[in-house]
Amino acid sequence: MSTVEKNTSKNFDFEFDSNKSLYADGIVRPSLNYWQDAFRRLKKNKVAIGAGIILIFIIFMTIFGPSISGHSFTQMNRQMVNKPPSAEHWFGTDRMGRDLFTRAWVGGRVSIIIGVVGAIVNVVLGLIYGGVSGFFGGRVDTIMMRCIEILGSIPKMILIILISLILKPGIPSLIVALTIAGWIGTARMVRGQVLQLKEMDFVTASRALGASPFSIIKEHLVPNVMSTIIVLTTIQVPSLMFAEAFLSFIGLGVSSPNTSWGAMCAEGQQVILFYPYQLIFPTILISLTMLCFNLLGDGLRDALDPKLRR
Repeated sequence: MSTVEKNTSKNFDFEFDSNKSLYADGIVRPSLNYWQDAFRRLKKNKVAIGAGIILIFIIFMTIFGPSISGHSFTQMNRQMVNKPPSAEHWFGTDRMGRDLFTRAWVGGRVSIIIGVVGAIVNVVLGLIYGGVSGFFGGRVDTIMMRCIEILGSIPKMILIILISLILKPGIPSLIVALTIAGWIGTARMVRGQVLQLKEMDFVTASRALGASPFSIIKEHLVPNVMSTIIVLTTIQVPSLMFAEAFLSFIGLGVSSPNTSWGAMCAEGQQVILFYPYQLIFPTILISLTMLCFNLLGDGLRDALDPKLRR
C-alpha cells in the first residue's frame, strides 16, 4: 500500500450502509404546477388568509344578514325613530325608524356587487384592448394608444359625475360610470406585458407552426398575464367601492329606498353630532371590506409572482 493510500485510510473512515433506503434518491417534494404552488404559498400568508376569511364572512352576511334581524330594510316605524343600538335593533334605527342592521347588509350587497362587477368589466376591457394593441403593434398600437391618451386626459371624476347625471340613477348606471375610463390602467399594463411576451421563443414557434393571432393570444399570452389580471381585480374592487361611496355621498348613487354603504354614510353624516352610530357602523364596514380586499390582493400578488417561487 502506498503512502497516500495509508494516509487516506487513516484520515477518512468510510462506512457503507447496507440498509440504505430504496427511496433515498427519490424526489422528496411532490411535483406541483404553477397554480398549486401559488396556493401553497398563499396559505403561508396568514394575513391574506385572515383577510379572505373576514371577506367571506362579510359576503355571507350581505346575503343572509337581512333575514336574521327580522326587519325589512324599507320598513318604517315612527315610534322607533333614531333609536340607539339595542337588543331589538342591533345597529339602531335611522330618522325614519328603519332598522340599520338590515340596511347595512343590504347596502353592503350593493357596494360589493358594484365593486366586483365593475372590477371584472375593467379587467376584461383592459385585457382585450391592451392585448390586441400590444400583439399587433405598429400602426394599430399607435392609434389605440392615442385613443387611450385622449380618454385618459379627461379628469376621471368629472367624467364619472357627468355619466351619473346623464343616466338614470341605479346600479347599472353606477357600473357604467365607474368603468367608462377605469380600464385604461389595466390596458396599459397588459399591453406592456404582451409586448414582452410576443418576442418570446414559444410565441415565435407558434407563429412558425401557422397558429392564428387569436390562438396565440388565447393559448399563450392570456395565461401568462392571468396572475396580473387576478391581482388587478382584487385591488380594483376597493377603489371602485370607494368611488361608489363618494358618488352616493354626494347624492349621485343609488336612490331611496335602496341603499349602499356610501348612501348610509351620507345620511349618518347629517346627524353625526346627535346620533354618531348611524355613521360609525357603515364606515367600519366599508373600511374593513376595503382593507381586506387590499390585503388579499397583496397576498395574491406575492403568491402568484414566479420570482418569489422557492
